[in-house]
Amino acid sequence: MIKHFNLLFCGLLIFAGSTWSQDIRVTGSNQSLQDLIGSDTLVTVILKPSGVEDKNLQVIEIGPDYVVFRTQDGLRTSYLKESLQTVQVQEDRLEQRAMQLRQVRALRAEDRKTMERAFERAGTIFETTSDNQVARIKAAALITVNNDLDAQEYLERLLQSNDLRTQLDAAQAQFLAGNGVSWELVRNGLMSGYRPSRALAAMLAGAANMEEAIPILNEMVMDRAADFSAPAARALAHMGQRDMIPRLMSMIGELNEEKGDAAVYALSYLGGDDVLQTVKARVPAATGHERFRLVKVLYLLRDPMGTDEMQNIFRELPTLAPNAAILLAERGHWEATQFIRQRLDRREDPTDANLTFRARYASSLYQGGELISRAILQELLRSESRAAREITLDLIVDMNDRAFFSIIQPAIENVDTMYALKACETAAALGIPQYRERLMMLREY
Repeated sequence: MIKHFNLLFCGLLIFAGSTWSQDIRVTGSNQSLQDLIGSDTLVTVILKPSGVEDKNLQVIEIGPDYVVFRTQDGLRTSYLKESLQTVQVQEDRLEQRAMQLRQVRALRAEDRKTMERAFERAGTIFETTSDNQVARIKAAALITVNNDLDAQEYLERLLQSNDLRTQLDAAQAQFLAGNGVSWELVRNGLMSGYRPSRALAAMLAGAANMEEAIPILNEMVMDRAADFSAPAARALAHMGQRDMIPRLMSMIGELNEEKGDAAVYALSYLGGDDVLQTVKARVPAATGHERFRLVKVLYLLRDPMGTDEMQNIFRELPTLAPNAAILLAERGHWEATQFIRQRLDRREDPTDANLTFRARYASSLYQGGELISRAILQELLRSESRAAREITLDLIVDMNDRAFFSIIQPAIENVDTMYALKACETAAALGIPQYRERLMMLREY
């Protein structure tokens, strides 16, 4: 009897779930909500009981008790079905290239040519590298930004594959291109036993603001392993989860550099009086790297105590002076600027570590107003050190100065496919602010 009752109850739940989406009123079209999934049709959501409108959305997923939409900025937003009064179909449809073209029009003619060449190069790589799926996915993400339908279809096919990692890589490319990401796929990634897949899923959840992932991310951020806790900390910060501040304060004092850096990033991203007060209270008793990290948070949040303490670290702790000098020189600190100039004049072995510091030094001087240091960054883009070339491109994205368009063209033409794609990403980031924002949210450091 109980067994039959349970079967009947489950049947009623399934029936209720199937009819619930039908109960959501769709106006302005004969289509159902299900028909709108993945289309270029724009809709306006009208919420009850307030009647507030959320316009220019696309339907991308219907869950058991929620509906997920994509905004014009490519971000994911969701509403409970019970909160939806009406979904109104708009007469206009999404013009996929509208955002890109608006941004590109602001470019100088020569910069526009560089970015157009970046898309062309990425397109060539997509067409000719069928034996390198990683490169092809990266190329597809770029040219999908430029409205390439073949690349879009390629990514959609990969999303239907049987390999979870391939699906997640395709989802990452879709997100970078400004398209939505499926919560079901991200949830599968978060539950995966393959650690890199779980980390990528965490980053996607945070970047796409998937609030459904918060309970799982809260467990991950408590994990001892940095490859779980670090991406979870960044993801939760992107979603504004301030409840994890005590955990971040614990991570910031750990020996593991990846954890410490993630804590600095997350606390700086969250900001606010509670972060400032908590960090300030701990600075006096902190030493070494823990003190530097705490002070860095204050410095990045532009608190006066952060500036004073960073200057003290620069003058009193020789092992941390180079890192402190980089931060100080970005804001034109005279002593730090002189320190970095002297370091750049020294002859050092061209190791990856030395050349990476050289790139960071040059970037710091440039941001502090020493525009001549751009020549050093140009020199590093021709370096034999792959690490130095790649960190230089990352720093160019960080600085977000379109003056660098003129020096990245040779990198776009490089025969090294993955390096050329990174240069193409850099060009797209300089030209399209929304793309840059998405790219930086998925960084692993």
